Amino acid sequence: MKKLIWTALAALSTAAAAALMLRLLDHAWRRIVREAPPETPRWARMLVSPLRKQVETLGT
Repeated sequence: MKKLIWTALAALSTAAAAALMLRLLDHAWRRIVREAPPETPRWARMLVSPLRKQVETLGT
């Protein structure tokens, strides 16, 4: 049970850190280049969308 809890905590903290980093990178890009960042490729959206839905449901 301890391993399961540890794994869940590690996964949640990693997802939170990645989300925060994406926001920071977006902000930095907009300040430096003064335009929106490039669009995410379709293949990346297909890989990330199921994970994003799982993380959003865990957060609520």
